[in-house]
Amino acid sequence: VPDALSEIIREYGGDLYFSSQVKKIQIRDNRVTGVVLAQGDFLPSKYVVSNCDARRTFLELLAEAAIDKDFLEDIEKETGKIKKEMETAIVNVYDVRGSVKKP
Repeated sequence: VPDALSEIIREYGGDLYFSSQVKKIQIRDNRVTGVVLAQGDFLPSKYVVSNCDARRTFLELLAEAAIDKDFLEDIEKETGKIKKEMETAIVNVYDVRGSVKKP
């Protein structure tokens, strides 16, 4: 994450989580509510910034029902050559509300 973006997030009271392995980006009523970490902890957040590739973010971390079908097909086409084993699942979570406690 660029330093300038990190500074802005901190300036507005947000928290940054680096190297946090995410199992799922939680959605309710078409809005992000947070992320579920690999060990099962839930971190509530209005905003999630993913630094893994589009295939992993949209096809694996988000629920298919939350994403437009045409968009999913485009992602599948564009990233179809990337092997799943070569992808990383590190997602940085930013909560500008500042209410999330660091794990």
